[in-house]
Amino acid sequence: MYQLSANNSKSHTIANTIVWLLLCCLAAGLNACTDRREQSQEVLAEKNAALRIHLREARQIESPGSAIVFYKDLLQTSDSFAHYPTKALSVLYNRLFNQYLKVNNREEAMNAILLAEEVSRKLYALSGNDSSNLDNSLYNLAKAHRMNESWPQYKASLDSALKYSNPNDRQMKAMVYHGYSDYFINLKALDSAISYISAAKKIYLQLGDTVEASWADLNLVGAYYDMGKAREAIALLKEDIDMLRDTDMPKAFAYSLMAQGLIDLGELNAATAYLDTALKFANQENSNEERKEVYTNYLALYKAQGDYKKLVIVYDTLDEIKEAIINKEQVRKTKELEENFLIKEQQSKISELNLKNEVTRSKLIFRTSFAVVVFLIGIMVAYGIYQQLQLLKQKEYTQRIEVEQKLFGAQINPHFIFNALSAIQAEVLNQNTKKANRYLARFGRLMQSILTATTQEYVSVASEYRNLVNYLELQKLRFEHFDYVVEAYEGISGDEDLVPPMLVQPLLENAVEHGWKAAAAGVVTLSLKKNGDILTCIVADSGPGLSVQEKSAHKVSVSTNLIRKRLVYLAKKHKMNARLEVKDRADTSGVEAKIILPVIEIF
Repeated sequence: MYQLSANNSKSHTIANTIVWLLLCCLAAGLNACTDRREQSQEVLAEKNAALRIHLREARQIESPGSAIVFYKDLLQTSDSFAHYPTKALSVLYNRLFNQYLKVNNREEAMNAILLAEEVSRKLYALSGNDSSNLDNSLYNLAKAHRMNESWPQYKASLDSALKYSNPNDRQMKAMVYHGYSDYFINLKALDSAISYISAAKKIYLQLGDTVEASWADLNLVGAYYDMGKAREAIALLKEDIDMLRDTDMPKAFAYSLMAQGLIDLGELNAATAYLDTALKFANQENSNEERKEVYTNYLALYKAQGDYKKLVIVYDTLDEIKEAIINKEQVRKTKELEENFLIKEQQSKISELNLKNEVTRSKLIFRTSFAVVVFLIGIMVAYGIYQQLQLLKQKEYTQRIEVEQKLFGAQINPHFIFNALSAIQAEVLNQNTKKANRYLARFGRLMQSILTATTQEYVSVASEYRNLVNYLELQKLRFEHFDYVVEAYEGISGDEDLVPPMLVQPLLENAVEHGWKAAAAGVVTLSLKKNGDILTCIVADSGPGLSVQEKSAHKVSVSTNLIRKRLVYLAKKHKMNARLEVKDRADTSGVEAKIILPVIEIF
């Protein structure tokens, strides 16, 4: 009996011990999980704070292209911020979306906002509150669907944005209501659109946001005009103008819209008064876009009045405004290129400092390690350095080849530049300012396209076509009797397929300098044909032919050799079949140069 009791007691003690050990293991496991979760949250907080600093720096970047480069570089660094779902990362993707919208890159804009939504949903699953930025991501996703005219998805995204927004966030509620009005305007359901516009406008005014309230009205005005309801549009515009009268907000657009409706109703005197006021505000706001809108309505007004003398003046003014807008855009692009260069230079310095820090850290490890470990690390470091040097050599060789190709693409005859500037100077001295301005604008666009081409391996077919026609037009302005013919396939002006830049321009230059000039009444022909993904470019002149041109063939041979080198390089790099053929024309005098190469199809 005593033995049985002792055995039972011993079994009970062992069982208690096992239970106690299991509880200790479970507690240790829970503590470990808690520690890992706390460490993970600490890492996310650190990454969020670091990325917010970079986002503040990005606010100083003005041009969209430079901002895009900056944001993408942040996502491509070692231990990238893209690996950590933080609110700052969601904000970055939303900003990247807005920058892509500014440069009209819809595909990349959609990719960016989808990534923003993905990050925000992960955050919402972790935190379950407004720190996820999910409502803003969904609202911008709705904007992307609106841009692509995907109306069901647009409505669904707006619904989701409203669902996940903070109930106290009245600004988001007004923005979503504003978006609903767009949706119902598209459905021609004006009653529902008016209801949502009124609700959005009421919230905007409560928040003191007069500008957004005004835009809400203008949104509906556009719908009224599209449906031929000019009187309803004018009534709404009067309220909008009264609301803007005592503010510092832009007013020219509203007055111009009012004039448009009055012209449609035949109330021309009232329309004139509103247009004059709109022009005054546009000049005060110094906005060429607003001036363009106002003068476009002046065209409609003077046509209705039959005042053709004023029509001519307005057409000339519109040409000048459009030229100013183009020049401003060229300045913006030049500034963007400069900013990109500075950003790359700064990042290069940062990489150099990081490399020095890595070397210093390696030395400290080397000095504090045991002899055997030092020996092994030495072997590994030596092998790593060897591999790195091999990679650097390969990278340097590749970069050198690519730079040579860019230089090949940037070739342009210095005599052409000198002659072009001389021709511009002559027109200025002869007081032919309009012709000089046209010449200078075309010359500026050509030089801008050449500078841009040196930074790009491929450009669109449409862009290259415009540059070639621009070059021929410059020659037309330079030589009074210069004649040319362009034969291009249908749709080339909107062709977004990609080709290497500056391949055909040197052939046109040869045709002008060595073919057309040597002919009594010559003509230069540019022919562009496309069969599937094969583009054929033919440049022909009516000069004396190759036998005569060989006497002054140095410049010709240099340019054709450069083109052949580029084609060989592109054929090796991209496995493409491209070639250049130069021969005398069979049917008449002159030389025919033909480039055959495949395009890179976008769609």
